[in-house]
Amino acid sequence: MLIGLLELASGVPAAVYVLVRSWTTSVVRSTSFVSVESKIGALSLLVSLLFLATAYAGWRLWKGDRVGYLLSAALISAQVIRVVVPGFQFDLFCPISLGFGWILDGPGAGPASVTGYGLSLWLARAPSVAESCVSINGVALLAVLYLLVKVRRVTREVVTTAQERSESC
Repeated sequence: MLIGLLELASGVPAAVYVLVRSWTTSVVRSTSFVSVESKIGALSLLVSLLFLATAYAGWRLWKGDRVGYLLSAALISAQVIRVVVPGFQFDLFCPISLGFGWILDGPGAGPASVTGYGLSLWLARAPSVAESCVSINGVALLAVLYLLVKVRRVTREVVTTAQERSESC
């Protein structure tokens, strides 16, 4: 399944990238001691775990497992909404975003197309932003809807198979 393959192919590299990018180590040396300090933020670790969970969900989805469908839908749903307003900014997508939204203020106020590719992770609290925007990632939304419809079919097939087995006994 394409969604599972994309989750596998993007989840692990994204997790490694976030960990490596945020991992800083400093060595402090004096005459009496040597201290090695490693500073990795809890948020970076949490985001890396999110991307690893996405890769795991993709693997389970690839196997056709019901849990894979539900877990993939839940994790991909975090990529559906993008909010950039004063006081709160949230944007997450990997590997692609094709969204339609509304710019709330500024010179380009009104409907807008919000696109991107690669790894985008943005969680911040800024008192002001250049252009406030709320958008929906259409690619992620379609993937979530597809997975939710598909998990119902998979569940129906499992229940039907179980009923057939119990009737044959």
